[in-house]
Amino acid sequence: MGTKMHHGSKKRLALLGAAVVPAAGMMIGSSANAALTASNISFVNLGTPTSPTGSAPTVSGYTVFRIVATAETGDTIAGDDFTGNQTIGASQIPGGIFGTLLQRWTYASSATTKTPVNLQDQNGVNALSEDSHLVTFSNQAVAIGAAPNEDNDQSLTSLNGATAARFGNGTNIHGAIGFTNQFQTQTLAYVILKNGTTGTAVMGVSEQPAPVARVPARASA
Repeated sequence: MGTKMHHGSKKRLALLGAAVVPAAGMMIGSSANAALTASNISFVNLGTPTSPTGSAPTVSGYTVFRIVATAETGDTIAGDDFTGNQTIGASQIPGGIFGTLLQRWTYASSATTKTPVNLQDQNGVNALSEDSHLVTFSNQAVAIGAAPNEDNDQSLTSLNGATAARFGNGTNIHGAIGFTNQFQTQTLAYVILKNGTTGTAVMGVSEQPAPVARVPARASA
């Protein structure tokens, strides 16, 4: 760690991020890699969570953040790890997203299903715009290490209404994801924090260097 890696290898970033809501944005705490730095991660404030009329109830008192990783020019984001212990400076800190998180689990036939990972990373698009989760793009990801997981106290019963959902506050999201179809810019998580609280994200991020161009050697007489 801390050095430029060769072709075919992956660079890894472990960092600590935090937000005080309703602050203007999330702040990077520290980085443990000299190649991937804090500037490779951004926390985008998307405002109050909303969804199209009729797809979910109106939620107030929360703020949406999108966590985005951007690889160096020509490289791609290969995966993220919100599990285990991540190296932050000289310390080992448990990986994950922590805070008072708005959660929306699906409910059907008397069974509740967790939603720790989803394609949705836009506010105001559908019912899952009102749910905190890790993000993958379509046909992109394979869970590695530990499968995505989360909690939900299902306490916000007034939001359930007649919808097939169970709303509540969660305290953590975990998961390790490898991206099979990679991009330079990758959304890692869509997080909805309760206003007036502090949220923390501790993660590892892997970057795949761009292929090195090779010129065939030619023999001369």
